[in-house]
Amino acid sequence: MKKMLKRTIVLVITMLMVVALVGCASGTQDTQETQQEDSTSPSLSPSEETSSDTVDEPAEDLLIGYICIDFSNISFAEQSKYMKQRCDELGITLQMVDMKRDVNLLLQYIESFKSAGAGAIIFPAFDASVPTEVIKDAHDSGIFIMVQETPLSDTSVFDAWTGTEAVVTGRGIGQNAADWINATFDSDERVEVALCYNPGYPLSAGRMQGVREILEAQCPNAVIVAEENAVTVETGVEAGENFIQAYPNLNCVICATDNGGLGVLEAFNAGGKTGEDVGIFGCDMNAQAIVELRKPDSVFRGTIAQNMNRAGIEVIDACYAAMTGETYPERIPYDVTPITHDNIEQHLLENPEELPLD
Repeated sequence: MKKMLKRTIVLVITMLMVVALVGCASGTQDTQETQQEDSTSPSLSPSEETSSDTVDEPAEDLLIGYICIDFSNISFAEQSKYMKQRCDELGITLQMVDMKRDVNLLLQYIESFKSAGAGAIIFPAFDASVPTEVIKDAHDSGIFIMVQETPLSDTSVFDAWTGTEAVVTGRGIGQNAADWINATFDSDERVEVALCYNPGYPLSAGRMQGVREILEAQCPNAVIVAEENAVTVETGVEAGENFIQAYPNLNCVICATDNGGLGVLEAFNAGGKTGEDVGIFGCDMNAQAIVELRKPDSVFRGTIAQNMNRAGIEVIDACYAAMTGETYPERIPYDVTPITHDNIEQHLLENPEELPLD
């Protein structure tokens, strides 16, 4: 009874802090807040608790704080569902908040979870130079720190990280596109290419660096004729409409995210820009990308499967291990698996966790 009372008090305090922090942060909006926004994504509340009566009693007091970079991103929203499901199975508490790409809100949430007695905090480092004083304080207090996406420059302030280097992921995106270009066009044919990414976001820019490396090495006939800041469905639609008007001979659009590519696809379908000589490529293999890749006639021809859902489960397992004194992995990598119309079904058969839970 005392443990349950203690746990209830901790959760109430945490919720009050989260509400206060959101209020304080309402006047601050990062310019990249909706970088990968998709209006069809599920809406998640700022905080969610999971528990189970099937585990040992000591586990009931374990709290993990998860600070998501942006729940409007389909991939992160889906990954969080798998993380929550795993916490249910372990009988531990998971509280999730959305930092909306605001670094100030990120640091405030870390302080909040530290005050609430979290045993582990999971958060994204979308820039390796994120200020680390608050993170160091949390780490020095004994909290297990798991970083997503990009490892921090100061390796002394975190215990483990999950993700894959952006350039490596970009090479996978580029390889997918290069394979299609070389199979579709003769080596002496000019192939017009457009790039969609966010040059101001290190992860996005890093992916496109990898794409360029592959095109330069394997597709000398590919000419980059346009670049657009488009990583959401909405900005992808705008980019696609512009491509149709300004570049009527455009063959290939390579995107840092599936959302951007799906937006371009929407514009191309509406404008009648389809056919065997048109291809769109993205990354993340979100739910809508899976739908398109299952259509043999879709010009959305490829994505990169990172298996973020499986990684999310492994992240929870690592946090649980650290909080209970067991060994844990210091690195949980994402996959970089090229997916096309040809291998989508086999991949999903072998990796069912890539499918949405709902």
